[in-house]
Amino acid sequence: MDALLVMHAPEVWMLMLFIFPFVFLPMFFLSRRVTSLVPEGHANTKWIDGLRGVAAACVALNHAPFILGSLVIMPKVFYISADGASAPVLFGALGVQIFFCITGLLFTGKILSNKPIDWTDFFTKRVRRIVPAYLVAVTVALMVAAWFSWPITQDMGAIVRSLPGIYAFGLLPIPTINGFDLVKLIGVAWTLAVEWRFYLVLPLLYIAARKNRNLTFALITAFAVSDLCFSNASTWSFFILGAFCSLIATKKFSINLRVAAGLIALAAVAFIFYRAGEKAVYGLEQWICVSVLFVGLTISRPAILTVRTLVAMGSVSYSFYLLHCMILFLVFGITQHYFIDVGSLSIVSFALLAGATLSLSSIIATASYVFIEHRYMHKPASTHNVSQPAVVQPVMP
Repeated sequence: MDALLVMHAPEVWMLMLFIFPFVFLPMFFLSRRVTSLVPEGHANTKWIDGLRGVAAACVALNHAPFILGSLVIMPKVFYISADGASAPVLFGALGVQIFFCITGLLFTGKILSNKPIDWTDFFTKRVRRIVPAYLVAVTVALMVAAWFSWPITQDMGAIVRSLPGIYAFGLLPIPTINGFDLVKLIGVAWTLAVEWRFYLVLPLLYIAARKNRNLTFALITAFAVSDLCFSNASTWSFFILGAFCSLIATKKFSINLRVAAGLIALAAVAFIFYRAGEKAVYGLEQWICVSVLFVGLTISRPAILTVRTLVAMGSVSYSFYLLHCMILFLVFGITQHYFIDVGSLSIVSFALLAGATLSLSSIIATASYVFIEHRYMHKPASTHNVSQPAVVQPVMP
């Protein structure tokens, strides 16, 4: 038996760079055929839609290289070394952190405006925006898990008692059912739990900001610092970073300042990945780097992030985020079961199959957005109201 090829960081980088465009390829065509994927938006914030799409792709690049491990398939041609694994993991962490920053920016900007907020309406819209697609995705995940672990040998009572952990948006531990660990399919739900906690804090932040804005920002700064110091996986600090960026998100800046900010953001990205494997993917150093990156993007608002393909990917990013792990698992699992041993694929063949699967994920995510998400994002318009409400862009994956 030939020795396995060990993929170190340079080879893994090439693998990811090859896979990355496949995420966006379907959106190039779909963005021109499905008008709701590219809604009209304010010029100052349109870049956020494209950034959301890039963040979703980064998360997918974390999961695609490790799909053989998720399927417990022994690699027979190549495997990724420990140093090579650091780059995909960093991509995934950066994607999630960007999502948190975007959420903090958009919702803090909303509560710091002078307009009163109907919190019942706010949470109703959040439920309509997030819950339907999640319920569908998790139900499909249960069917996939049943298929891969068939026949069912676990007691049905135990399975029923496990269901709350599956449908709880990551607020409860995701269970193993019939010997199948559902984390492999819906493990990304942990970020939804973090987002829901942030939403629940917003009314308190709203009240505090109305009483004393300066004191409120001083307190949340202190909270961010303490979270970075005492948590190995600080997440609140990224929401707070976004909250501070909301203060400059709609301001006008000179072209020279925007260009300089864009170059600084680009340098921050280079530094983040230059240090891959040498630092934690969460923590103070990562937060500082992401802060420089996100502030630079907030000031520069790069035009490249407003192109139709990226904006369309941003629109479907929530469904893509929920579904891509499941689709990777399903496609590679079916290929393994019915066609060929995917552990014997060459690097090129593996990359082509992974890329094609992520393209399929983008197509299925678009269908989910059109037929599930978009339908529930708003209440049906009143027949007595002629004007139609504008589509509110999704905030998170």
